[in-house]
Amino acid sequence: MAERTEQYSDQMRDVSGVYSIYRIVLPLVLLVSSLSPDSTLLGEYDSDLFLHVWTLYAIFGIFIAFFVSSNSNILGSQHVIAGFLIVDILALTLIIFTSGGIASGPGLLMIVSIAASSILIRGRMSTFLAAVATLSVIYCEIYLSLTIENRPNQFVQAGILGILLFATSLYVQTVTTRAFNTALLADQQAREIIDLEKLNNEIIQRMRTGIVLVSSTNEIASVNSAARVILMVLNDIDFASLETLTLPDAIAEQIKLWKLNPKRDPQPIPFPGSSKQIQLNFAFLREDANSDILIFLEDNRQIIQRVRQSKLASLGRLTASIAHEVRNPLGAISHASQLLRESESMTDDDRRMVEIILKHCERVNMIIEDVLDASKSDDSTPRKILLKSWMSNFIEGYRATHEVCSQPKITRIISSLFGGFVINIT
Repeated sequence: MAERTEQYSDQMRDVSGVYSIYRIVLPLVLLVSSLSPDSTLLGEYDSDLFLHVWTLYAIFGIFIAFFVSSNSNILGSQHVIAGFLIVDILALTLIIFTSGGIASGPGLLMIVSIAASSILIRGRMSTFLAAVATLSVIYCEIYLSLTIENRPNQFVQAGILGILLFATSLYVQTVTTRAFNTALLADQQAREIIDLEKLNNEIIQRMRTGIVLVSSTNEIASVNSAARVILMVLNDIDFASLETLTLPDAIAEQIKLWKLNPKRDPQPIPFPGSSKQIQLNFAFLREDANSDILIFLEDNRQIIQRVRQSKLASLGRLTASIAHEVRNPLGAISHASQLLRESESMTDDDRRMVEIILKHCERVNMIIEDVLDASKSDDSTPRKILLKSWMSNFIEGYRATHEVCSQPKITRIISSLFGGFVINIT
């Protein structure tokens, strides 16, 4: 077999071992049967040849039993196994011959050999062995009919035995194939379960939330890395294995109160030597009062951090909404200022005031654009820019939003922003 699971290989070794014992016991049973006074068929035609065949077959069986036991890899060679089984078929054919034909009964023993071959060797080789057995029986009957005068015709019995041999081969092959496929499927499912268990363990071990599995008597059954660190600090120890790790009294007391009232929120446990607290959560592993209990240990600072992040996200959405609301009146102011600037009756002072209004409208609009860009999810997407043109726009924006200052002062500011590098904009 090109492929087989370890379980299926063990089954093959078991079948081979049983058949090796059968190969040793069979000659002894045939000898005892031939010596029995009630038996007149075994070895009747040629008793000397029967004795020789019996002796050689017994020696062959003992040799194969020791050879297979000392060379376990022999099951991997189909040709070697097929050679052994052909010897079995020829030995049984000679026993049939020495007993006077198929009517003596030993021919039925070939069914056992063909069934064993269909288990140990699947496919065409097993069918080939069934054909060899059938042809050997038919040839034996032909030879006996030609050498013995007035012998009853036994070709019908030989044909029926051949049909039984082929039927046994095909049936056992079908059953063996199903068993082999079942073994492969079971092996695949076992590997998937093992991989899934490893994945779950890796996920649990890498979780920041501490997870502890305790029995109904508060004995720790399993713990992940985060929970181990927390329990070691609560127990004031530097190192502890799963066998020596114990559940702190504070957590055991919270479990006792939680069992009395599962809807009750457990009280946080203070962390020794620190201002942080450990938030507890409990859950039954099964729907049973005596079930194991899952304990979730979480640093309350992480909870506070998540709350703050949620608040910041809400604040960002609120800021974006306010920016949208501010943009509408700002657009109206800018549009009205543009209409005033086009008036012919305006004085120069009024026109200068309108320009100031439009300039500051643009500044406020830039601020709104920055707020809206900051609230977008793709703001951190990197992109290439032309540094010279971007720096020119930056300087213009800086001058528009700050007091007018000299070029050297702006150069010093930009140089400080870029880590001391002097950038020539002109």
